[in-house]
Amino acid sequence: MRQLAGLERVTVRFTAGSAGCAPLTLGQRNVLAWIGRQRTERSDVLSHLFPVPPGATLGDIAGTARALLIRHETLRTTYVTGPDGELVQQVTGSGEFVFEVHEGGADEGTGGEDLPASVDLGWWYRPFDLSAEFGLRMAVITRSGQPSRVLLMLSHVAADFAAQEIIATEFQDLLKAADHAGLAMPLAAHQPRDQAMYELSAPGRRRAEAGLRHWEATLRRSPQCMFSLPANPAGAPGQLQGVLYSRAVALALDGVVARTGASQIGR
Repeated sequence: MRQLAGLERVTVRFTAGSAGCAPLTLGQRNVLAWIGRQRTERSDVLSHLFPVPPGATLGDIAGTARALLIRHETLRTTYVTGPDGELVQQVTGSGEFVFEVHEGGADEGTGGEDLPASVDLGWWYRPFDLSAEFGLRMAVITRSGQPSRVLLMLSHVAADFAAQEIIATEFQDLLKAADHAGLAMPLAAHQPRDQAMYELSAPGRRRAEAGLRHWEATLRRSPQCMFSLPANPAGAPGQLQGVLYSRAVALALDGVVARTGASQIGR
């Protein structure tokens, strides 16, 4: 990591009961493929900034980070070349994770736009070296020495938008716990290595093939262009984005989930 004068780093040592390697999941393969095609944009690096509950210390934050590293294998996974020359997911069973502490000052605000100058977001959004580092970076912003906010940076191969919300929520819930010294969470019930094994099984292969047939048929029926307009009618560079909100869709979601077996995560 880079060296900054006066910058504090905290080392979190963890020991988990799970370790080993497994083939990539279909999702990991997909994300790693489009990450590899990126040149300048960094849409694969996700950020999440959230407040620290009053009274929580750096020790509490370190303990929380340790608990989540143990619970979620994806947060302590690298992606390396296996003996057959194919990429595999390598889960680390014990090791170290380092996070940074940046002083924001007594008048430090709560919005992402006024992070301390030492938090260079250009640096934080740099590509992850997924063969050598976990897909997680973390900084703690302090106010007069007391933790104020936590900044999480996640590689999209480690977590998508829904998963980062879960991780941030678990982080805050643990920090609110009465006994910070006894932080412990069980392993998540379904880990990426479990998913990889399922996808290699006969039922998993049938499901993947059915999914491919469904999307091939859907995409063949869909128009090539949803809106026959330039990306930006004003001629300025970039793209336009529209968001639709539907109460009817929200009310129908439970029925859709029951019928399809899809997940409600991120609802």
